[in-house]
Amino acid sequence: MSPQARVLIVDDSPTILKVVCAILARHGYDPVPARDGLAGIELIKKGGEFDLVLLDFVMPRMNGYQFCRELRSNPAHRTLPVVLMSAKGDKIRGQFVQQTGAVDAITKPFDARALVAVSEGALSKTAEGRARPVPEGAKMPEEDTIAESLRPAQLAKQQRL
Repeated sequence: MSPQARVLIVDDSPTILKVVCAILARHGYDPVPARDGLAGIELIKKGGEFDLVLLDFVMPRMNGYQFCRELRSNPAHRTLPVVLMSAKGDKIRGQFVQQTGAVDAITKPFDARALVAVSEGALSKTAEGRARPVPEGAKMPEEDTIAESLRPAQLAKQQRL
């Protein structure tokens, strides 16, 4: 049997961390939880070897975008595949995936089958060299371009007037 994939799960919700870890462990993965982006980056910098990162977008201390920028700025970790886990809409998801070089995205709430399928898909795309090109951290657009999209449409309209 091949060695199990080690997956870093970065989310500020203790419930989501617990559920995602349980699902992945049941399917033969080695899940490692991190309570926010900063904790996740620290685990990676301490020499944690991971095959995949499942990443929440909205978190305190360091959000998903800041996490990716930090990850992509270190050549040793730049190509680590990331899957976005978010309750945000498709437009944000698409923008985030494109700008960060994430392999895929899954919308919360998700079921166990979807989570395992997305994780397996991301790992096989990466193994086969089919993952999208990964930007260097410094070349990622400013976070404001994504933050702008996160605002409700009404607010954005008012600010343009």
